[in-house]
Amino acid sequence: MLVVLPLTQKYLTLVRGFFQQSPKLSPVLISIDSAGAIAEAERAYESYDLPKGTLRGAPPVPDDDLTTI
Repeated sequence: MLVVLPLTQKYLTLVRGFFQQSPKLSPVLISIDSAGAIAEAERAYESYDLPKGTLRGAPPVPDDDLTTI
C-alpha cells in the first residue's frame, strides 16, 4: 500500500489505525535512496526525512530516520 499524505497528527492517527498494535504486525516503511533525484525530476514529489518513531513508538516505526518521498 502506498500512502501519500501530509505529516500532521490528524493523518498520522488515521494511518496508525490501519495497523494492529502488535510488534509482529508493524508496518514496514521503505527508504527511497534516490528520493532527492526523483523529487528534482518530478515536481509532484518532495524528498524528506521521516523521523524515527513517526508512526509508532514501541517498537519505533520507522526504527531509524529514513529518507523517502
